[in-house]
Amino acid sequence: MQLQLFGTYEFRLYTPERKLIKEWTSKNGTTIEGKNHLLDVYFGGTTPVTAWYIGLIDNSGFSALAEADTLASHAGWTELSTYTGSRKEWIDAAAASKVKGTTTDASFTLSADKTIYGSFLCGAATGTSAKLFNTSAFSSPQVIANASILDVSYSVQM
Repeated sequence: MQLQLFGTYEFRLYTPERKLIKEWTSKNGTTIEGKNHLLDVYFGGTTPVTAWYIGLIDNSGFSALAEADTLASHAGWTELSTYTGSRKEWIDAAAASKVKGTTTDASFTLSADKTIYGSFLCGAATGTSAKLFNTSAFSSPQVIANASILDVSYSVQM
């Protein structure tokens, strides 16, 4: 039997008054760095990342995601930073039925009109030196108005 690991991001876009505008999902691709970290932690005794954070990918300048992407080096995309605060922590739930999901959505409040193209999961709220576990591109760019709220949940399953 082959071990397969895959994940899904779920997005819900709201007006500032919390009226639901749109919902969509996106599958992720795990980076080489993420795969290596998983193997090193599980089979090699490496210290695990203790908190994971969700970030957003800007549509501006987007060309591609690559399995070799890291937080420090990702030529095909840039991180969106026009929202309140830093990256949002993925508050994970206990695994059940081969799925590890979210207990609390990561909530982004945009501070400018922006178009986003994807998301990612990494091991730090800020900076470029942490592990980049995965990236995800949308099927089409998503326009988000200033002050809109984007709630994101993530689940990984086998």
